[in-house]
Amino acid sequence: MELKRTLCIDITETDINNIYPLGNSAKSPIKIEFVSELKKKLILRNCSRLKGTNISIRYDLTNKQREEYKILKGHLNRPNKNSNNKCHIKGNKLYINNIPHTIEDLEEIDDHQTKEKIKSAVKYIHEEQSKHHNPEKQPENIRKLKIQKGTENTTHTIDTQNKKTSHASDTPKTRAGSTPLRK
Repeated sequence: MELKRTLCIDITETDINNIYPLGNSAKSPIKIEFVSELKKKLILRNCSRLKGTNISIRYDLTNKQREEYKILKGHLNRPNKNSNNKCHIKGNKLYINNIPHTIEDLEEIDDHQTKEKIKSAVKYIHEEQSKHHNPEKQPENIRKLKIQKGTENTTHTIDTQNKKTSHASDTPKTRAGSTPLRK
């Protein structure tokens, strides 16, 4: 009953509904279910007394809540790297300078930032291409493909940007009724 001593809370066996380990190891966490919601809240309120000990207490979250918490935790560190924002998670919201943000808000911000990065990358590519433009060179989106069948040479030009193709044949023209010479 080290927990009882550290938290300075009177916990009796009648306050506990069920206790079971969440793993096979001796160091795996245990789950405690209380009979009274008041006792649970009292214990969670006094968790700050556990600092410096090897004991930690947390709410048991559903799978959905765990996933949400994981996403919020990932966003929690981002603003702190860039500035002196004060950030914390409360419930299913991330508070940045006391302004609450839901997961949907954060995903919308991420989408906008991703689109801006793509736009700047495309702009940079176009600027680089215009710097090194050589009029004798074929544009990158035009590809030529030579196909040879027997004596016929056909060149297909494929414009990958506009998805157009054209072809020109090097087959010798013959008069009606005659055939080209074959080797």
